[in-house]
Amino acid sequence: SLCFVLLLCIVQVLSVEFPDELMDNAAHECLKEHNVDKEVLSKYLDDKFRMHDLDEMGNKLMKCTFEKRKYYSPDGGLNKEEIIKDLVKLLKFVVKKEGTDYEALAEKFYEKCDEVKDADQVEHMKKWNNCLVTEIEKIN
Repeated sequence: SLCFVLLLCIVQVLSVEFPDELMDNAAHECLKEHNVDKEVLSKYLDDKFRMHDLDEMGNKLMKCTFEKRKYYSPDGGLNKEEIIKDLVKLLKFVVKKEGTDYEALAEKFYEKCDEVKDADQVEHMKKWNNCLVTEIEKIN
């Protein structure tokens, strides 16, 4: 299960409505903590499934998910190990090509999207997510 950056994040590749298969404990906990249904997530996606215009609730959900998934290390950098682990789960769900080395693909996407930078964590992950969506579109 994956994604809000892996919740809000990558799930967008599939549809505007979040698949239950990608809703993990962190996602459910954050939605519950903020008293919202998963349907609210669809308003943060455009027709190409890229994240856009997060409002206050969207920002809170993103921050909550980063914390629960430990996507940022104490020094403020990305926690590569946690993100790669979640990317592998996601890719197994969205990439249906036989013989795919999901770990190698996750590593490749991580390296490509790691070039995306922003001082604000939410903006950074929004840009990171959109980079990831673009990379997944290229292979599907």
